This record gives sequence, structure tokens and C-alpha cells, in this order.
Amino acid sequence: MSSLQKVSLNKRAITALTMFFSFLILLPSGIMMHFVADESTSLLRHAVMTIHNSCSFIFVVSAAIHIVFNWKLLLRYMQSKTSEYLILKKELAISLLAVIGLVLLLVLHVFHVHQ
Repeated sequence: MSSLQKVSLNKRAITALTMFFSFLILLPSGIMMHFVADESTSLLRHAVMTIHNSCSFIFVVSAAIHIVFNWKLLLRYMQSKTSEYLILKKELAISLLAVIGLVLLLVLHVFHVHQ
């Protein structure tokens, strides 16, 4: 082996790690946005929003690239698991309804809906 041998980079690993690190920043920056929300013209609020929005964009782009890189693998995995998931029809329906219900309940606070 030559010392000048070309080093190849693992594009899948770079994409997955980029997605992971941007996600790690999304959580604390999202929480911080709630604490600085009242400071409408604050430099800190603007910085936190910029960090959060930038990481959101990086996360979505890297997730899309991750799906492209792993498309065949994902399709094979979903096809192999379909029969297993169909056995759990009730559990799937309950978990889906629970997630949708919880998200809708939490979104209601935005509209200040009182019953």
C-alpha cells in the first residue's frame, strides 16, 4: 500500500452523523426558544431561532439524502416486516390514534380553545 493511497469517505456515515448531530442541537434549541419567546427583538432570541431553523433545515436535507442512499435497504426491510406488522393491527391503530390525538390536543393551546 502506498502512503499516497486515496482515502474514501463513507457518504452514508457522514449523512447519518450529520442528521444525528443536527437532531441533538434541535432539542435544546427548541426548548430555549420557549424561554426567550417573550424577548421579541432580542439578539438572543434571534440567535436561538437561527440555530434551531438552521439545524431543522440540515436535519431535513440529511434525512432526505439518507433515504436516497438507503432506499433499496429500506424497501426490503419494509417488505420483510409487513407481515409482522399486519399481525399487530390493533396496536398500530391505537398508537397512531394516540399520537394524532396527543398532537391535536397540544396544538389546541395555540388557538386557546376552551370548552
